[in-house]
Amino acid sequence: MKRFGVALIGSFCGLFLTWACLYALSHTQWLHRSNESIAGCHELGKCAVSWRDAVLLLAYLLGPAVLLGLVNAVAWKRWSTLKWAGWFFGITILTVALYATDYSSAAF
Repeated sequence: MKRFGVALIGSFCGLFLTWACLYALSHTQWLHRSNESIAGCHELGKCAVSWRDAVLLLAYLLGPAVLLGLVNAVAWKRWSTLKWAGWFFGITILTVALYATDYSSAAF
């Protein structure tokens, strides 16, 4: 039960990390932003989305939460604090790089 609680805390940290990255990057003033879409549609609710794209979007948004939850579940009472912190820091850096690359590539 404690392992599940620790995994849940890791998942909440991953969700917060995703929200913080997307919030901070969406409020950044980029030099040039192209508003052109390949399909010509910019809204998820009004545009048709294939099941493949929906699965990729969910993985894109929930991936860090699942990863951090799994790391916490595996690391509970098995890893040293230093090893856990290294994994947590690495996943955090990769998550920020993933979202920053996506936002910055859309600006050019």
